[in-house]
Amino acid sequence: MGITALAWAAGFVDGEGCISITVRKPRRAQRTPQYTAQLGVFNLDPAPLVKLHQMFGGTIYFRSRVSHLRAVGEWRIKGKNAAWALEQLRPFLIVKREQAALAIHLHAIKRITGRAGLPIGLLQEFARIREQVTTLKHQPYDLSAFAVSNVVN
Repeated sequence: MGITALAWAAGFVDGEGCISITVRKPRRAQRTPQYTAQLGVFNLDPAPLVKLHQMFGGTIYFRSRVSHLRAVGEWRIKGKNAAWALEQLRPFLIVKREQAALAIHLHAIKRITGRAGLPIGLLQEFARIREQVTTLKHQPYDLSAFAVSNVVN
């Protein structure tokens, strides 16, 4: 993958993407909840979603919406594939760089510890990472940090 394509993808993810940590409650044989990093991008135009799919894999979904004339598309990638994609994009991310770092960190811990019954300390760490990502997603921007003279609040 070229640097230009990665920079484009990072810009698109920064503007239209969503990094999240999902949690799934334990099922029959599982003793602990499952935490998974996820990267998604929504757009009305399928072309950039197809480009992201070609670059990183994942799945593209289309859903019709009452408020739009066209279907809304979503490209989504999860788990180790999301962590890999975020590792590629992280040097170019601006808005979502810290969220990406947390998602990559979560996956690194999971890779080291494996899937068998996780200790409570790790589950608490996963929950803390998930909370940090959620907090970052809702944090207001500090416009005073930018030296731009024509910014209107």
